[in-house]
Amino acid sequence: MNYRRLLGGGILGAAVAAITVISAVAAFDGNTGTGEDGRVDPGADDSQAVQRDMRRDLARRLGVDVESVSIQSFDTVTWPDGCMGVHYAYATCLAALTDGFVAILADGEGQTYVYHGSRLDFVAVSFLDTDEAMIGEPVSDEPEGPGGRVADPRWAVQQHLAGALGIAFEDVAVESFEAVQWPDGCRGVYFHDTLCTLAAVDGWRATATVPGSDRVYLYHGQSVDAELVPEGDYFTAVWELDPAGYRLGEPLMVGG
Repeated sequence: MNYRRLLGGGILGAAVAAITVISAVAAFDGNTGTGEDGRVDPGADDSQAVQRDMRRDLARRLGVDVESVSIQSFDTVTWPDGCMGVHYAYATCLAALTDGFVAILADGEGQTYVYHGSRLDFVAVSFLDTDEAMIGEPVSDEPEGPGGRVADPRWAVQQHLAGALGIAFEDVAVESFEAVQWPDGCRGVYFHDTLCTLAAVDGWRATATVPGSDRVYLYHGQSVDAELVPEGDYFTAVWELDPAGYRLGEPLMVGG
């Protein structure tokens, strides 16, 4: 499904500039059944609670009764990071694959609205200001990543950048990749008032490019267990950061 194609139909003229994130505490609890209006939820294996909360959220935004709002589709996906496909230039994302969903809701007149979500939160994508927010797509099923999907950092860089920019995986080229040793746990990215673990860290530094742009996308990362998918942060997409908010450092060693 081309989710980007659906965004234009549901964006209101008075789109808000900030993400509205609603807590969906009971998301993905495995419950099934019918919604409160008697209609069967299309995501039979997903939580009724998160679908109900999205319907209530959309009804509130439109000023209509919740009974007039329906779930058209509810697809489980994997996001390339914790931002659930919604990226702001001034915001950082948890750099780890995130289980979630894309949902299409409709009002009583058939107008559709896109929502992105994870296990805890969802975002009403169709109400975002697309001049500020860059809308990305979930990780595709292909190509499959080696060794738990993150063992090859080149693959991780391609997958993250493709998702962040909303382009195809194969359109991302890793221009440079070098093994390094960072002087500490900050991996060469020093935020103001942030402490780093005081131990050298084996890692890598990579740059990537995309067709039609001269921009170079910089990534700093650390080596991870090839058998594991890290639960937390294991690389930093430096290009996404606000330059005023950090200082860039150099590795202790390159190569070797």
